[in-house]
Amino acid sequence: MIEEIQGNQLSLGPQEQDPEASYALTEVTIDDQTKIDGRTNPLSVLKPGDIIRFEYRKDKQPLVATIERVN
Repeated sequence: MIEEIQGNQLSLGPQEQDPEASYALTEVTIDDQTKIDGRTNPLSVLKPGDIIRFEYRKDKQPLVATIERVN
């Protein structure tokens, strides 16, 4: 789940969260080649709270190749 968006970086946490637990967020970076829901979209289509699946670019972590919104 997207926790925070700053510029072209997304901070991601697990979809299911225990309010008593602590989680390390995963940070990923998107650019103008990242496909969101099958299209090259502006970052503005994503928002905190969206549940997503993503794939890194080959050998380019943390750059993301594709994002698919689940919710």
